[in-house]
Amino acid sequence: KLHFLTARRDGDSCRQTLESLYKLLEGTSRERNQTYGLIVDGTSLATCFNTCPELFLRTTLLCSAVLCCRLSPLQKAKVVRMVKEHKTNPVTLAIGDGANDVSMILEANVGVGIFGKEGRQAVRSCDFAIARFQYLRNLMFVHGTTTTGESQRWSSTSFIRT
Repeated sequence: KLHFLTARRDGDSCRQTLESLYKLLEGTSRERNQTYGLIVDGTSLATCFNTCPELFLRTTLLCSAVLCCRLSPLQKAKVVRMVKEHKTNPVTLAIGDGANDVSMILEANVGVGIFGKEGRQAVRSCDFAIARFQYLRNLMFVHGTTTTGESQRWSSTSFIRT
């Protein structure tokens, strides 16, 4: 189920929406294996950051997916930094295709740049570059798994030799 937090300039409205979603996620609906997503736009995100940043963070960490749209480059980086600095230490992945995504890519643990019409600034500042968004699945699930296994074998071999 998707929940929308868009076009909210009033702090009380943002807080009420986040509180109701947080209660829903904490309640019995979570036990029935239902997944919830949140869609937030730039103006609502700015309001949440100013009025209730902790509630926003707690709510987003309980969601299966959070989609942020129409954000400024600084807001993108701030969202990634906020999640990255949480006490659970999650690994963050940022995907971008233009110059406006560079700060977000640099802030994330893993940055993926996509060759796009907007230029190659994101590709120059990323950890991994792909030509199309559809190649992301192979990058994450095939190459990521293979690389992890190879790194484990390499590190155990180097410890044995030393």
